[in-house]
Amino acid sequence: MVGLDPKRTLNSYPHELSGGQRQRVLIAMALTRDPKLVIADEPTTALDVTVQKQVVDLLNRLREELGFAMLFVSHDLALVAELSHRISVMYAGQMVEQGRAREILTQPVHEYTRGLLGAVLSIEASASRLHQVRGTVPSPREFPPGDRFAPRSSNPARNSGVTPIFRQIPGTQHFYATHPDDEIVQPLKVLA
Repeated sequence: MVGLDPKRTLNSYPHELSGGQRQRVLIAMALTRDPKLVIADEPTTALDVTVQKQVVDLLNRLREELGFAMLFVSHDLALVAELSHRISVMYAGQMVEQGRAREILTQPVHEYTRGLLGAVLSIEASASRLHQVRGTVPSPREFPPGDRFAPRSSNPARNSGVTPIFRQIPGTQHFYATHPDDEIVQPLKVLA
């Protein structure tokens, strides 16, 4: 099912298996209970690009064959873009944006989402300086009240201590966290 020789794998110690083989063992173990939902939390971290593709192809094939839904958790936006129908972006455990993959990737609204995508685009464009989101991620003990992204936002004083609300862009399935006083973002008009 996952492309490993069961007898050989069962008789092997973990250090005798490659990272990709260990990942396949975990996938096989997860599927033994016939799940309806598989949560793949960073399944390709620390794998080289070739093995990463094999693991992703395996997950997609098994999802099609076995009919389970998959929640794919990753910091790799290129991989997320390739795999996902819908994307949810979180910062420090708070949802900041959610919608169809194409909407999120082409029309990001939240400052953190734009920062993440800007970092990917600056790498792809071979920029001399990578785009980055200012500041550092706080430890969970130091999360500020309200908007956890506020200290790193372009206007930290305005957003500090304010709990963001989730708004929907009219006529779309695109949602974003925003300051309660901000205007509703309007959908982009497509020129014919």
